[in-house]
Amino acid sequence: MEDGVKLTSKQIELLRKLYNEGKPIEVHTVEKSQDELARELKVTRQALSFHLKTLKEMGYVRTGRGFIDLTKKAIEFLENGKNNKAFIFVKIDPTKRKEVYEKIKELSSIRAYRVTGNIDMVIEVDRTKFEEILDKVSSIDGVKETVTHFIIESVA
Repeated sequence: MEDGVKLTSKQIELLRKLYNEGKPIEVHTVEKSQDELARELKVTRQALSFHLKTLKEMGYVRTGRGFIDLTKKAIEFLENGKNNKAFIFVKIDPTKRKEVYEKIKELSSIRAYRVTGNIDMVIEVDRTKFEEILDKVSSIDGVKETVTHFIIESVA
């Protein structure tokens, strides 16, 4: 375990249960104070608080000390139902996997997965950052091939 933390078997069982039964959700976190946001939006702190409370009740945001999460519901509303994801399938030279994985870890705004089969990795990225990320991935020494797929629509 990291940092000397030891989990009991029951804690591990609980984490696995929560993980397996939980729904993955996408959030965008803003780490700004509400005072900053109020200034930027040219509203009072009280008005911002009212709007955030309403958005929170509607399931569009989650708030906490020093952060505001924009939920998947809000993202879908803002994107007008469009799914804005791209998946980059990556084949890697087997002798350079470790180095490629380390370089991929340095990229921001992505989710990357090692997978089985005829590809080595799947990178999930927002379409708006697709070209930038593809250029970076393609330039990594050891990346042999990339194939990109865009989501057309969600079926489930």
